[in-house]
Amino acid sequence: MRIIERSFQALETILKREWSALDYIEVPKEIWYLDKNGDELYKFDNGIFIAHSSFEENLYEKYGSIKVPPKDVLVVKVETSDDMIHVKNPESIQQWTWTKVTKPEEMEDWLMRRNKRHLQQMYVEQSPPTTAEFEPFLAEHGTSSLTDEILNGTLDLEGFDLSKEMKLFLKSLQQTPKEREMHIPGRMPCEAFQEVMKIQNESTSSSPSALHYTLWKAIAEVDELAEIHSLWVSLPFMYGFICNRHKREIDCMLEKKPGVRQIHIMRIIGLMEVCWNA
Repeated sequence: MRIIERSFQALETILKREWSALDYIEVPKEIWYLDKNGDELYKFDNGIFIAHSSFEENLYEKYGSIKVPPKDVLVVKVETSDDMIHVKNPESIQQWTWTKVTKPEEMEDWLMRRNKRHLQQMYVEQSPPTTAEFEPFLAEHGTSSLTDEILNGTLDLEGFDLSKEMKLFLKSLQQTPKEREMHIPGRMPCEAFQEVMKIQNESTSSSPSALHYTLWKAIAEVDELAEIHSLWVSLPFMYGFICNRHKREIDCMLEKKPGVRQIHIMRIIGLMEVCWNA
């Protein structure tokens, strides 16, 4: 079995495309795009596309969601108001065009802009956890007595200015008897640490501090060292502090589809410390 596994690894190494640094990405020149059926309107916003649904001919909802547009969308002009978006030229036949970004600092700027916009989607959409009426439930990072009452099913939600749907949602968070009996250990057992490191791929990129998976896998091979490090990686969770190394990560932009460099198609991954990620 081990021989077969080694053979597949060798074959994968031979057939795998050679990695190289990105020398350019592509960013659309226009802002608004309409699909050919007129069902959805797309807005390019800092590296991603937001899709707006049609509710009447040439009229679209202000609320939108992240979505990759079809390849045959057409460039249009729009007029926005407080409650809708109006497409002024639905008969447009203008194709979208792209700008090639080649300067490393500009590519890095687009990476950060896209990441920020993607991660702030909940706030942009003003989803319930970000609204003022929801703030009391998130007090003390969700560890307040109010949270305990929600989980125990003892909180009287009638005293809160919430929609019927949101009250039903909070009520559904009540823990079952089985869930109440669950215990999350404060410390990672040595055996669990060793098992986690055993299954990790040594070639996985990681760690802004340059502590590679090779080091951690080697540590896991020695019981005495594994015992010490299983305790060490558990301390932040046991006592509620953050290691300085865990505050940093490296964001990388990769081709999701070989040869496609359009910003919204690119894949962004974060490389974190092994002891935090594993």
